[in-house]
Amino acid sequence: MTAGQRSEASMRICLRISGSKSFRNAKRIAFYLPLADEVDCLPLLEHAMDLEKQVFLPQLPGRYPRTMDFARLDEDTLLENGPMGTTQPCRRDAQVIRPREIDLVITPLVAFDMSGYRIGMGAGYYDRAFAFLRLRQHWIRPRLVGVAFDCQLVPGIAADPWDVPLWNIVTETTSYPATRIF
Repeated sequence: MTAGQRSEASMRICLRISGSKSFRNAKRIAFYLPLADEVDCLPLLEHAMDLEKQVFLPQLPGRYPRTMDFARLDEDTLLENGPMGTTQPCRRDAQVIRPREIDLVITPLVAFDMSGYRIGMGAGYYDRAFAFLRLRQHWIRPRLVGVAFDCQLVPGIAADPWDVPLWNIVTETTSYPATRIF
């Protein structure tokens, strides 16, 4: 995709999510700051802040331990460079929330399948942070919503036992699984 195509598709994804019941009902939403080829959800993040929702960003500690926290983002939050080319809230000033307390998590990915499995950047941060969701009979919260471009859909992903499937994946044209009401 060209930069212009990515920008237009990202905006369509943001509009689809902002119109969803899950977004409207969420009080605490985790986002990410996009890398060059990822879906740019900054307009959705800004919209959430305008609606006075609590917004959080992932905070990575470095290479080990491979845990991920979520730190509050507001107009006074200082950002720093994080591992793997990420930008994150400064660790020393962060107001951190437990993953279980988040209502909606906007999740980046490299590839996905129609079953809700994703391939990320390969470090397993999201799978470890949300491992507790694998034990649930019913999905309450947080709702993990992957954002992707249509071209990132693959026929199938061989899931490992530790993989946490996404609740929904939103692209510029549709949602997967299509049977789930977003």
